[in-house]
Amino acid sequence: MKLTSKEATILACVELHANDPISTCQKQTGYREHAIRYVLQKLEDQGAIRKVPFVDMYPLGYQDFGLYFSLASLQSKAKTDLLRILSHSPFITLLLELGGDYQYCAGMYVKHISEFMDILDRLSEQAPQLFFDKSFTMRVSMTRFRRKYLCPDLPIETMSFGENKEQVNIDTLDEKILFGLSKHGSCSQRELATKTGVPFSTLHYHLSELTRKQIFRGMTYAITPSAIGMQAFQILIYAKGLRHRFQEELFAFVRDDPRGVYFVRCIGAWDFEIGVEVERAEEVTGFAQSLYEQLGNDISGLKILPVFAFLKYAFFRPSHDFLKQDR
Repeated sequence: MKLTSKEATILACVELHANDPISTCQKQTGYREHAIRYVLQKLEDQGAIRKVPFVDMYPLGYQDFGLYFSLASLQSKAKTDLLRILSHSPFITLLLELGGDYQYCAGMYVKHISEFMDILDRLSEQAPQLFFDKSFTMRVSMTRFRRKYLCPDLPIETMSFGENKEQVNIDTLDEKILFGLSKHGSCSQRELATKTGVPFSTLHYHLSELTRKQIFRGMTYAITPSAIGMQAFQILIYAKGLRHRFQEELFAFVRDDPRGVYFVRCIGAWDFEIGVEVERAEEVTGFAQSLYEQLGNDISGLKILPVFAFLKYAFFRPSHDFLKQDR
């Protein structure tokens, strides 16, 4: 489905502001309230968008690890079993089906490298000799951009995590609220209070505190690119050195290019991950060529991975203690 100009403009307006009053979008776009509500409900019903909380786990002491892997066995049952395990694990926050050098990417938040190794050990026990090729990366920070291709006339906006280095603590009630948001993103605060069993005034206070501490950054719309006629790619960038100026220039390139949707700084086999969305697959080659033309002196190589499906997408990972109490 290709978006109309009206649908694209409305979606661009609300993408990073999913809980803002409709009147805000109305003022920016000039469309009537009922038209905006109709477009958003239509896109949600078609599976093109869904509300998700943008939660910064870094100040809570978590690190974001990515496991990129291909499967040694192509047997459908083994593949289905592994994907089911990953999809249902509360510690896996991202699961992508890829093309190119890797078949899948699993993202997970952990507090210590030992926890990451424990998760890998459990996966190996449940799916022995299934992993054929694998690479690991630790994501230091991530910035998501308003999708500029939706409406180039709107100003560039960003939402980031990993920038706030100050460590903070949250309690079980905070976790309960954030976990509820991750499961019931489309609910109002009053509806969420009913579903979680938390009094509305208490829930509102805790969300305000989580916002003040920059843990809860707001509600956003997660967009399924294929549902709006776009193709998604992830580009892995290998840098020649650690020149800070290059990182700034690369960030600015992705921020300003209409095809760039996110920017991730990494430690591991590669140095940066860039999200790109285009109408035609050949356009990603043009993006890579422009990147080389402007910044090629600092790039030793790159890999382009088609993103075939977003199998799981979440921003919050509950703690072990919370999961024990929630059972």
